[in-house]
Amino acid sequence: MPLTRAALLLATLLRATLLRAPLLLTTLLLTTLLLAGCGRHPTDALTWRESWEMLVITRDGGLVDARVTVSNTGLLRAQGHLQADRWSEDALPILYSRDAAPAEVQVDPARRSVHLGMDGLAQGEDPAAPATWTLRARDDQASVLLHLHPLGEGAAPRQAWQAGGGQWAVEAPVPLGEVSGWFGAQERGGLVEGWGALLHRGGDGWPAGRRLTLLVAGRDVGLVLDTQGEGQLSWAQVEGEPLALGAATVELAPTLSGDAGPPGTSTVRFAEGVEVELRLGRAVAGRRLLYEHLLGAEQRLLHWTGQWRERRTWRGWARVRWQGQERVAGAALVIVDRAPWQGPVRPVPVGRPGGAEAPALSPPVAPAP
Repeated sequence: MPLTRAALLLATLLRATLLRAPLLLTTLLLTTLLLAGCGRHPTDALTWRESWEMLVITRDGGLVDARVTVSNTGLLRAQGHLQADRWSEDALPILYSRDAAPAEVQVDPARRSVHLGMDGLAQGEDPAAPATWTLRARDDQASVLLHLHPLGEGAAPRQAWQAGGGQWAVEAPVPLGEVSGWFGAQERGGLVEGWGALLHRGGDGWPAGRRLTLLVAGRDVGLVLDTQGEGQLSWAQVEGEPLALGAATVELAPTLSGDAGPPGTSTVRFAEGVEVELRLGRAVAGRRLLYEHLLGAEQRLLHWTGQWRERRTWRGWARVRWQGQERVAGAALVIVDRAPWQGPVRPVPVGRPGGAEAPALSPPVAPAP
């Protein structure tokens, strides 16, 4: 860790400690452990974290958002966390969550598998389908088993850049795939069928600003956009053929931007002439705090350093236009941004309904042909 960053961290912790004397012992412990984690290799850095994210648009109009994260940003280095959420229009959401101690975390050096105890994500579990990724998670209340079968071949799109004093990279091991499996809790949920994508994000940098991820997926069209700060990953194909995109310009509906006003249509325009008209709703949508699983002292530390964030997800529809042609397909939008601080929170119980309400938007309606 650079000396300036360590000095800034110490100053922040000292100021916070003076203002919150009851947390003195915890803060000093955190400081000692954090400074001990400053190493030379990027994966030894305090800010190192990486995540595998599977986003699924289901045929029945629902949405699955699953994330497996390994990071050094908590109290212990190489802690693991898995969150999987199923959002449906006519049922309460299913929110699954699991923490793992460093001893339970196993990450393949090639980043083709990550396991948190018995839960995890891996490629090629079935020798007959070596390209397929499988997500497994289970406890006494909920069970998740999802298979993501890639559609198409070729190298995974990847972008890397310098951010926040370190390196950051985004890769799409599966930019478009067909999904089958199960996601249920007690008598809710059930079979999952649809289309999805898998993103792998990580590094020791802290990308600045709001993150936006867009997935448009259907039988003959797929598009992925992931943008934050100076970095952008984009990929698209139509009927199996690649589609050039270029740099993206995003115009969000007022409600998505955080401004007051009625919901509207969001638009994404790419430099190569491709345009995506996005219509979302609140019927299939939700919000999760990224670090609700951490200890209260860890949550306060993230708040003091400006990294207290939430993840908002919406399901809807999109029109993709290019060269006089048009396709209509399902769409999902993810926005990760700073969240208002209201004190430490407790995680949502595993496999049970919960979480904050989605932003006020009208229900998604499929565009007319």
